Amino acid sequence: MKHSLLTWLLFLFITASSLSAQQLDEQQEFILLTIPKCGSNLINKFLILASKKRTRGPRKWFPKYAKKRCLTDSFDVVNYLTPKDIEKVVAEAKGLSNYLYSHTNFSRPFLDYLRKHNEMKIVLQIRDLRDACISLVYWHHDLIVEAIGEESTFDEKLSFVISGSDSIYKNRVFNLRRCALRAVEMIKHPNVVVSRFEDLVGDKGGGNDATQLALIKKLVDELNLPLSATEQESIASILWGDDHGVQPTFRQGQINKWKEIFTPEHTNLFKKYFGSLLIQLGYEQDNNW
Repeated sequence: MKHSLLTWLLFLFITASSLSAQQLDEQQEFILLTIPKCGSNLINKFLILASKKRTRGPRKWFPKYAKKRCLTDSFDVVNYLTPKDIEKVVAEAKGLSNYLYSHTNFSRPFLDYLRKHNEMKIVLQIRDLRDACISLVYWHHDLIVEAIGEESTFDEKLSFVISGSDSIYKNRVFNLRRCALRAVEMIKHPNVVVSRFEDLVGDKGGGNDATQLALIKKLVDELNLPLSATEQESIASILWGDDHGVQPTFRQGQINKWKEIFTPEHTNLFKKYFGSLLIQLGYEQDNNW
């Protein structure tokens, strides 16, 4: 009797494991691309909870590149991958039931790979770039101080971030304009699923719960994730915050903070460097804001 019970329990375990593996196989393969400071941790939290996969960011792709080239940030790795390298990291992620994740500061070969491989969905996380610039001031505060001095005011730091440069980094501070340009290149790709920070935060983050659930449903449908409406609502209820074993999401994170912080100088500077990008990402219809 004892032997039969153990056999039955083993059968249930194997069956459950097989169903889980089958569900993973049926999921749409996808990669996550995010503009820096646009809700990367928030969308990663959702995808981890919803897909039961783990994220595989650049620092796990090819650590040897960072060591060899003494790169200042692990996301630099993406800029040195050859087409052969990219094939390898995609295969490794799939074999480990991971999904690949990168900011949008990737190289042209990486962009070409994504365009050629239509079997892979691309989740593109974006945000109002005005709020992203403000968030970056806090995130890279020490690097900005190193670049323009300890006596610099918040307004001067924000102007520094907005003005950017032609390189990927300006004194190791993310160049949001460069990253946003890549996002604009990707947004019309037929396999791209756009996730807006403002839609994903829900009521707790200053958004709207109904809009949040609508976006979650879209992501679930596009990625073929086996989640019921009840399960989607459950994930939505815990998405905002620092619990459930996922990296803390935000310093503050609410939307439209730029309206309280931007000076006329910031507004003019932003329109010069980001105006057309803000329109192409769907946040304004023109520069008359």
